[in-house]
Amino acid sequence: EFLLLSRPSEIKRERFALAPFLEELAKLVGPDLEARDAAIEIDAPELEIEADREQARRLFLNLLLNASQALEPGGRIVMRAHEEDQVLRIAVEDDGRGVPPEIRDTLFEPYVSSRMQGTGLGLSIAQRIALDHGWQLRYAPREGGGSRFVVEIPG
Repeated sequence: EFLLLSRPSEIKRERFALAPFLEELAKLVGPDLEARDAAIEIDAPELEIEADREQARRLFLNLLLNASQALEPGGRIVMRAHEEDQVLRIAVEDDGRGVPPEIRDTLFEPYVSSRMQGTGLGLSIAQRIALDHGWQLRYAPREGGGSRFVVEIPG
């Protein structure tokens, strides 16, 4: 993971449907969610994305893993996408404990984590992949508790 941060990456873009891509990622975290009686919902209308598929997979999987690890039993993750003003926004939201205020300003820096076993590299890698693609990755507390990470992709 550290090597992903330190070396420039070569972007091999391809166009693909977003909903099946997100559903594939949801299946990867499915067993962990089922074990905790948690759920995931995907709301991605017939949209497409142009990206390096493997790197986009790593970015969104890191966001999903963070969300799933923040959930309490019975919790919920929602992945939603919409296009507005020629910007595609893909959000990963959870109703977990949220990001502690004291690390919000440094959240995307390497080795910053609120989890005891966390390496603090997942969000740094996600941010690096987003920037390599010309995208923005943002964090905001979710109304009602939890976290909301949004990837903004200009059209």
